[in-house]
Amino acid sequence: GPGRGSAAGSLVAYALTITDVDPLKYDLLFERFLNPDRAQMPDIDLDLPDNRREEVLNYVHDKYGHTHVAQIITFGTLAAKQVIRDTGRVFGYTQPQLGQLAKALPNVPHFTLASAIENSRTFQNIINDLPNGNLLLNVAQQLEGLPRNYSTHAAGVVISQEPLTDIVPVQTGPDERLMTQLPKNPVESLGLLKMDFLGLRNLTLLATTLSLIHESEPTVTLETIAYDDQATLKIFQQAKTNGIFQFESEGIKKVLRQLQPDSFEMIAAVNALFRPGPMENISQFVARKHGQEPVTYPDPVLQPILAPTFGIIVYQEQVMRVASALAGFTLAQADMLRRAISKKDANKISVLRQQFINGATALGHAETVAVTVYDYIEAFANYGFNRSHAIAYSKMAYQLAFLKVHFPREFFIALINANAGNDAKVGVYIQELRQAGIAVVGPDINRSMREFAKADGAVRFGLTAIKGLRSDFINELLQERDAHGRFDSLANLISRLSDKWRNETLFTALIKAGACDNLDRKSTRLNSSHKRSS
Repeated sequence: GPGRGSAAGSLVAYALTITDVDPLKYDLLFERFLNPDRAQMPDIDLDLPDNRREEVLNYVHDKYGHTHVAQIITFGTLAAKQVIRDTGRVFGYTQPQLGQLAKALPNVPHFTLASAIENSRTFQNIINDLPNGNLLLNVAQQLEGLPRNYSTHAAGVVISQEPLTDIVPVQTGPDERLMTQLPKNPVESLGLLKMDFLGLRNLTLLATTLSLIHESEPTVTLETIAYDDQATLKIFQQAKTNGIFQFESEGIKKVLRQLQPDSFEMIAAVNALFRPGPMENISQFVARKHGQEPVTYPDPVLQPILAPTFGIIVYQEQVMRVASALAGFTLAQADMLRRAISKKDANKISVLRQQFINGATALGHAETVAVTVYDYIEAFANYGFNRSHAIAYSKMAYQLAFLKVHFPREFFIALINANAGNDAKVGVYIQELRQAGIAVVGPDINRSMREFAKADGAVRFGLTAIKGLRSDFINELLQERDAHGRFDSLANLISRLSDKWRNETLFTALIKAGACDNLDRKSTRLNSSHKRSS
């Protein structure tokens, strides 16, 4: 994929094609990725097609060696409801008693037994009425929060130069690869490089669409996509973004209609603004873009930094540039300021505030201006979004949108197959495909593939879309067709499949779906005895 997170701000990551976002072109900051004043490893998360993540894990394991690569463990802990059940079972209470106990606990997330005792009279009464109830509660509270079971971290992988057994305790995981016995924070504290290999469905969609396109147009690549393509921008303006990564929700579609993004930069801004916190600035951003509200700046020196976003801080990198331009902060110091504000670290904020004011006055700015700008930064820094991440993810969204508008047949085939089983979504996608002027034809026993596929300028239903058909039945049907050619009639179809498939349900499903409509009708009229035997 294009990349994700702050790594897109690294020119070296771009040169090595870890990301394909040019940080110079998009004005991204290396210091947002790797700050010399911060004693932490840089964080590089890798998005992979979700159907190929295991392939990458095997590659890394084989390349660096069994003792140098491990996945990271996670622990499920004993929450209040679970610890009461588990402890009560050891105490010998019956299932009805355990159920009564659990039912009396609050049905809210992240509560503790202490808060349950304090706030639930029913729970108190049940504990008091149970034999050894107070002992049960006492033991359960001591166990509460302890690990109950372990599993594999969804994405985390560590790679080390030295054998991992010299650095961290390990065990064999369920896939025979090593797994650390410490979770991610202690693993990072030991100095190990943690990488996240994240399976992303939208990259699979992108890869599948390109594969279908290459069947007829092998020269089409993502590198040839123009990021000022008017047809692509138009589907964002019209909010026709079903199937487009990050832009599918009704909320963000509403913002697209309001803003009418006319450039890739505006698409990235919508992506950054449509988050908890930054959403508060959307109405002002829209008003300023459409000239309904004047664009103002706390100080003229900030105009080049904030002009692209109409005087509103949208990105964390803008906070850093403002601190650098007005107060003379290095970008590393500016990143520390951004982090302190976002983490609400009062002690650091106090020190950095004074440093900011002193730096601004030393550069000839009035103290009142320095205070005003600092207050402005503090107000907006909580709402700033990582521009590197916004650009990378918007680039992926734009690529999908480009393929959707210029290669709708291939795009929707990939999208429908990726959402197989979700009838509501598939129905919407089929309707949109027809609106794009592409015919959708029904299933055909001699032409349909397992999934939706191309068919003479149209899209044909796959056999898996027919309700009531077993996967192994479809497999045998396709294998038989590939081996011995088309089916001539219903009788021919039945006779060529295993006896175990001779039941009315399967063939009724095929017939009602229209999959047998093109079979020889004369040959299909079976006599009654043949029908009974079938």
